[in-house]
Amino acid sequence: MRESFDSCVRADGDLAGVYENDGDTGYFYLYKADAPDGGRIIDAIQVEIGSPSDSDVEVFWSSDQSLVGLKLGNRL
Repeated sequence: MRESFDSCVRADGDLAGVYENDGDTGYFYLYKADAPDGGRIIDAIQVEIGSPSDSDVEVFWSSDQSLVGLKLGNRL
């Protein structure tokens, strides 16, 4: 099974959206990137079962940097 990973840090450098898939299950995390211990997970959700191709995964922030999104294929 193929693992995949993608992330995007907010412009302020304080938060990151992180996607990871172990080949069976995918998770999307909101991660505190500027924590003194190197970061920590604020929240997480299971987003899908299976393994999408790397080209089908995109993590991004809204233009005002208030929302983080995950695009899997053509689904947001």
